[in-house]
Amino acid sequence: MDTPAARFSSAPALGPAGVSVPVEVGPDRSGGDWVSRRVCGNGVVSVSWQQVSVGRHYARTRGTV
Repeated sequence: MDTPAARFSSAPALGPAGVSVPVEVGPDRSGGDWVSRRVCGNGVVSVSWQQVSVGRHYARTRGTV
């Protein structure tokens, strides 16, 4: 009967023998080459007049391209 915040915390992952495992960090997406776009209802993202299908399961979410 724990709350979701208590069950799913951001505690460090533990490997064998209780040793903490480093968390992988994704690529730095803060440069001028990256933009954030909203995926359309049909699963398509448009950037600089180019359209890319990322799938309908990502519809109406934001993504970095």
